[in-house]
Amino acid sequence: MLHDLGKALPQSNIATVIVSICSIAFLVIGRDLINPWVKKRFPIPIPFELLLVVFGTAASFLINLHGNYHVAIVDYIPRGIPDPSLPRIDLVPILLSDSIGIAIVCYVASVSMGKLFAKRHRYRLDAGQELYALGLMECLSSFFPVYPAGTAISRSLVCEAAGTKTQLHILFSSLLLLCVILWVGPLLEALPMCILACIVVVALQGIFMQFKQLKPLWTLSKFDFLVWIVSFLATACFDVTQGLAISVAFVLLTVVFRCQWAKWQQLGQLANCGEFCDLSRYGSAEQLIGVRVLRFAAQLNFANVELFKQAVQTVIDDSIAAAKKKAGTSSGGIARLVVKHENGHGVDVKTANEQNIQLKPSAKIKWLIIDCSSFAYLDAMGVDALKESFTDLKKQGINVYFANVLDDVRDMLKNIGFYQHVSATNFFPSIKSAYEAIQGIRRST
Repeated sequence: MLHDLGKALPQSNIATVIVSICSIAFLVIGRDLINPWVKKRFPIPIPFELLLVVFGTAASFLINLHGNYHVAIVDYIPRGIPDPSLPRIDLVPILLSDSIGIAIVCYVASVSMGKLFAKRHRYRLDAGQELYALGLMECLSSFFPVYPAGTAISRSLVCEAAGTKTQLHILFSSLLLLCVILWVGPLLEALPMCILACIVVVALQGIFMQFKQLKPLWTLSKFDFLVWIVSFLATACFDVTQGLAISVAFVLLTVVFRCQWAKWQQLGQLANCGEFCDLSRYGSAEQLIGVRVLRFAAQLNFANVELFKQAVQTVIDDSIAAAKKKAGTSSGGIARLVVKHENGHGVDVKTANEQNIQLKPSAKIKWLIIDCSSFAYLDAMGVDALKESFTDLKKQGINVYFANVLDDVRDMLKNIGFYQHVSATNFFPSIKSAYEAIQGIRRST
């Protein structure tokens, strides 16, 4: 359509262009300049769209735009209402595949428009109620030879621009449409089609302004920005059904990418309140002696289990490297610097050498606490990753505790027999309770 419009621009009807420019200017001035002033003084805004239709029809009839200037008009409007009849059940196998795509598009369009208005006018949208309403409407309309019922984007925006507040407008608009079909139709036959198009274009101004969201969307999330771009280009370059399918597929693909590129942090304890937070962000957070706390900020599934295991190993390797650097071991592993033991007492260099204290950096870390608050669910590979990490670290003399595990996840682990490999005593409701348990073990030993 865009390609055909571009090719047809040199053959544009000058009279149609002039009428369109005047119509858009009339609507924009009325809506953006006059109506805001009117709304401050009167509860009902001026219906500029209706006035444009009346004036445009009268001018077209008097000047004879269609006959003199070849301006396309509404022309013949069928009158009367078709009789109801039973749906053609025999056509279901032929239309089934197309009907599924149409149903999805109708529902997505309805919910999207509903969310747009809900955000703009600050109310809550019930998507389930929208589905019931569409289903009932489709069932009733199937008894008449009509198009599949759905949200009319242009009509909805025109109603909003006219100041519609409740669903009562449907009654009046339906009665008005019925009057047009039965009696008023011949009076509107001279209405230029470009005036109807201008009403739709001006009403869609808010939709066009969605391009302004791209800049903040890029700052907020690169993935959401790409979803917006791919959805727009797919719909514009193909059609609505194919664009929707491509958009959904791309969204699912981004979910996998988000999991694969998940972030993780080492946590430390704030001295003033005892809470645990990211060491790289909070300078006052302190690394625990002999304990490391890992937070994996994503779901644990097939897409990122390798990243999780790599994060666990990185924490341990960094701790070992830090212990070696702090201990300052020689090739024989004899301490040459002051060593701070877990009980807080220091041993000076001379005593350490005389007593031949050999430091084993790997033994410096005896506990690893994994914050599982981001694990809303686990798949089979995620469960295996927890088992492997627990087993491998246990062989290195490191105990693994799991904190902030959701109740649903714990029930799932119990049902699959996970506690036969990892004791339930290794699970704690919070990081703080896990650390308190570690302190209790230290005091008892």
